Amino acid sequence: MAAWAAQAPAEFQPLKEEMRIMAPCKRNFNEGQPNGNYFDAYINQIWNQYANEDLVYKNSEGVTFRARVEGGVLVGKSHNFTVGKPTTQDAFEGKGELAKGEEPGRSVQAQLCAAINRGVAHKGEWYGDVSKYFTENPYNFYSKFIHENSYNGLAYSFCYSDVFNQEALIHHIKPLALVIDLKWD
Repeated sequence: MAAWAAQAPAEFQPLKEEMRIMAPCKRNFNEGQPNGNYFDAYINQIWNQYANEDLVYKNSEGVTFRARVEGGVLVGKSHNFTVGKPTTQDAFEGKGELAKGEEPGRSVQAQLCAAINRGVAHKGEWYGDVSKYFTENPYNFYSKFIHENSYNGLAYSFCYSDVFNQEALIHHIKPLALVIDLKWD
């Protein structure tokens, strides 16, 4: 809690309660709240950018996606998908325009949601580069803080933290055993 108080930007400070730190849209980043438009300017920037140039990125499986904003909608050029322009709440919570349709649109929506939260949506080549996450504003400071204070920097700090394997999920096809050793002072 002391680290949060010392590091969190002013707009993120109200997320701290006595015993926990709340997710942004559960407090002052929700619609109609003081920071309810937090990502709006950034989303407008990337929508304008990709109306004039292609968004090109590789997903975690190495598949290249290419898209361009046409008529206010991100339209797939390499794959058949569309993504409507999201709101701040859509980005923080992976809902609305970032939770519609079928594949491959759903995975593109997840990639875009993660890129907005990590502050890399304006650079397709940065989508999978962990060293670039949370280096350019705006980004989700809550997510950055949770990752920085988690084992190996892995955490599920927003709905698509698993994009590019940044979650703390353990997955094995044929496990033989699971041993959990919990200790605390």
